[in-house]
Amino acid sequence: TEGWWDLHIVDRQLLQLLLYTSVNLQNDIAVYLPKKSPNIAFRFITIPVSHNSVLCIICGAEPKIRDLIDIAQNTFCNDVFVLQSIERCMPRCLPDQFDLDSNIEAIILANANTRKCVFSFNNTSNAHAKRFVGEGQPSDVLSKMFIQSLTNAFLAENQQLEHISLSDQYWYSDSHISYIKKDSNHNILCLLCMSSVPVNTVKGICDDLFFKLLQDQSYCW
Repeated sequence: TEGWWDLHIVDRQLLQLLLYTSVNLQNDIAVYLPKKSPNIAFRFITIPVSHNSVLCIICGAEPKIRDLIDIAQNTFCNDVFVLQSIERCMPRCLPDQFDLDSNIEAIILANANTRKCVFSFNNTSNAHAKRFVGEGQPSDVLSKMFIQSLTNAFLAENQQLEHISLSDQYWYSDSHISYIKKDSNHNILCLLCMSSVPVNTVKGICDDLFFKLLQDQSYCW
């Protein structure tokens, strides 16, 4: 919900950490959010709605957890197949109809205005089974390149240097190549491939994927 995105990123990260480290699927935990409410506790409630999906709720003393469980079950009882379809996407975080090119290791799609993003691995990547050597895990490489790209892409705007326009960038390492593309609506796609993939191929893959993703209503931010 929009209320989730309204939370400070520190509060969101702490809630996610609490969720991922919990041994139970169903919880009712008192939490202090350091940015939103450092002195008054909220309730962080998790309710299983399918085999691999959990509904997370932040609320006050009311309603009772039993009432929330009833609401959750009534809300999602007719959406079992939808939830199963979503679960099949994990950890891709992309709809089923998006077949990522086998040369892609991972992607980040973000919109700088809304501060929302999607991160996805490619389970069918040619390099999926290869041993990774070099700077760390592929996700670390991609995130570092993305952060640097984001900084450079908007440096011109922050300094009001309108004559500087960075619509795309390349980053190279011994093991990987990253291509970053930005459009006029502040959508940014960061693509990570193995360094053996030719630059022109990477650019073509990125252009095609960028177009397809932005045509999908799920990413009209």
